[in-house]
Amino acid sequence: MKIVILSNETSDDYKEFINNNKNTLFYHQIKYKNLLKYILGCDENYILLYDDNKLCGVLPILLKDGKYGHILNSLPYYGSNGGIIAENNKYKASLINIYNDLSNEVGSAVYVENPFEQNDFIPKSNLQEERISQVTLLDKIEDIYDLDNCFTPSKRWDIKKAIKSKVRIFKNNSRIAQEFLYKTHKNHMQSIGMQWKSRGLFEYIFSNFIKGSDYDIFVGKINDKLISALLVLYFKNITEYYCPVVLNNYRSSQALSLTIYEAMKNSLEMKRKIWNWGASGDSQNSSVYKFKKKWLTIDKKYYYHILINNKQIFSSNKYSLEKNYNGFFVIPYSKLK
Repeated sequence: MKIVILSNETSDDYKEFINNNKNTLFYHQIKYKNLLKYILGCDENYILLYDDNKLCGVLPILLKDGKYGHILNSLPYYGSNGGIIAENNKYKASLINIYNDLSNEVGSAVYVENPFEQNDFIPKSNLQEERISQVTLLDKIEDIYDLDNCFTPSKRWDIKKAIKSKVRIFKNNSRIAQEFLYKTHKNHMQSIGMQWKSRGLFEYIFSNFIKGSDYDIFVGKINDKLISALLVLYFKNITEYYCPVVLNNYRSSQALSLTIYEAMKNSLEMKRKIWNWGASGDSQNSSVYKFKKKWLTIDKKYYYHILINNKQIFSSNKYSLEKNYNGFFVIPYSKLK
């Protein structure tokens, strides 16, 4: 077996490998790596494992240097799933050993499991956090076009309410829709005291990814007023629910539910059968989890494996970590002293 670092010479092998593996996600793509490097200013170390000149496994890693040394994530930024993708357990074992060696050399290392992968090999860690990913199998929904039968009764009621409120949904990737999406997202996150995705992220996606193939924006309108929007990302047969927004004074219209519903039907028509909602924290009692559950989701538990080598990190604070390692997961804030 031979270890090679991803480069221009090996990029075609990497692309073919992740395209052919059933468990890879949007976040494993080279162009997503390039997006993260652009907005986070980080370094890459994507490890490729060859056996007899055939690519058999990959381990995506990004690193950021700062006050507490290098921080290693697989992968960073709002729960992007990373982790090892390999053809069999022999190759997984080899790559987990490589990961463990690398993780010993940094201030903090965080391995984010892929909920679609069988995670039998656990990396070295001294902290763990559980997450719940939720997925809707669109082709398993009983007649998704029948609003008297699909999804839960309360969700059908939400969708019907939006229709009665004269909300209309359109696929719209225009600059106006892009700006509405970003500004509404930022305003909402500010209002609840949470960090928002950067303008640079959205601009990079809209400039470097292909609309209709890599992403789409769906918008909701009443008359001619934009009131909701949803950015979805596409990879193979999976649609990623990435950025939903609705104007605060139109939340009761259930415009977002109708926007999601129309985006789901469009995905199914495009033969994208898996709707990946992403993580909903670690609690089935959260409002986010309950909202998604109404769409007949199935749960996929996975873990963050966190190795803190630089003990000074425990005495740090949220502001310092975000300043030095913006977009990277360093330590659960609940563990700070």
